[in-house]
Amino acid sequence: MTKSAYFPLSMPFTTLTFLLGIVIILRLIVASIAPLHPDEAYYWLWSKHLSWGYYDHPPMVSYWIRLGTEIMGDSALGVRLLFCLSLIPLCALVMDMARRVHGLEAQNLSALYLLSSLMI
Repeated sequence: MTKSAYFPLSMPFTTLTFLLGIVIILRLIVASIAPLHPDEAYYWLWSKHLSWGYYDHPPMVSYWIRLGTEIMGDSALGVRLLFCLSLIPLCALVMDMARRVHGLEAQNLSALYLLSSLMI
């Protein structure tokens, strides 16, 4: 079986970039509309009182939320902003890893799988 049979779907990089942009916009819309979950509100409270660590988590979550609320204000979108935007470097890392292991055809497919995952 040829290598292309394992990866039947290939698309230009510009199409993949367009899809990434669409997914990020959709995530930002959902992030701005959906109410905060109690855990998110708890983490938002941490971001108001930054520390080197918290009882049950390391401090990075509170730092990201603090930066997001500094940019977008105290809103649901502010709390979730950097988590939505973190999809960009995550997609780049997944594509690079797939390309190194399986070649160029696999990088687009792996990015497509990542983009089609649940919006969490």
